[in-house]
Amino acid sequence: MIVLPVLALAQFPAPLSFQVTVNYIHLGESDWCDNQLVQGPSYCNGFSWEAPDTTNTPATLTGYRIYKDSVFFLATGNTSADTAGGYLAGFYVTATYEDPAGESGPSNVVVINNLPIATHGVPGAPQIGIGFDLANQTLMIRGAEHARCLRVYDMRGVPVWGTEVVLEKLSLEGLGAGVYGVVVLDKYGNRKSRLIVTGIY
Repeated sequence: MIVLPVLALAQFPAPLSFQVTVNYIHLGESDWCDNQLVQGPSYCNGFSWEAPDTTNTPATLTGYRIYKDSVFFLATGNTSADTAGGYLAGFYVTATYEDPAGESGPSNVVVINNLPIATHGVPGAPQIGIGFDLANQTLMIRGAEHARCLRVYDMRGVPVWGTEVVLEKLSLEGLGAGVYGVVVLDKYGNRKSRLIVTGIY
């Protein structure tokens, strides 16, 4: 009677190092969250964790379930997820399995007990600007030397181009005509985003 619960826990290991970050999107600004462009003022909640160690597990890991105040909130097949909205709640994640089917116990619990009203950057952190040269279909990145990565998304929120080497000028001639969202993440974790229209001369 004592051995069975121990075996069950060993069979379905839980995710590790669960974290939640809350990003405030200012009025007049926009950012990508949950595969869509979200207009401020709003919040974007980022969830991340480490996959469980399944070395000694006969079951097959199939995905994850995030809970808010012990109630199912959302499911994902990745070790990260994001969703818009402001929540004062406790969150944790579990892992789901098959062959045999089951669900792990909860990860560590993260409690959000206050919401930011602004994005607090590192004091003295450089400002990054995103410009767009319509004639040459070229992105102009001010402060590019401080950028960590750049991503371009279509209006469905699907990433269509990106680079870890951000230069002052980046050609987008390969993209089809349309509206895109450009997001730059700097080395301090701050984001800058804007909409651009390509294919118009």
